[in-house]
Amino acid sequence: MKKLVAVAVFGLMGTLGVAARVDARPGVDGMEPTDAQVEAALDARQKLVLGNLLRVQQTAARTAAIHR
Repeated sequence: MKKLVAVAVFGLMGTLGVAARVDARPGVDGMEPTDAQVEAALDARQKLVLGNLLRVQQTAARTAAIHR
């Protein structure tokens, strides 16, 4: 189960990273985000995803403890 969750999270993080880079709209000079802004947005999204993963793992651990 842990391996499945880990694969899903890495897949989701990869998808979000690609989606964030595609939305950058190259060619629009005044509105184009800087590399630092893109990296900050990706870091924030990664922290959000990892926080959700931790919460899900804690919930799963509690559920498993109840069933024992």
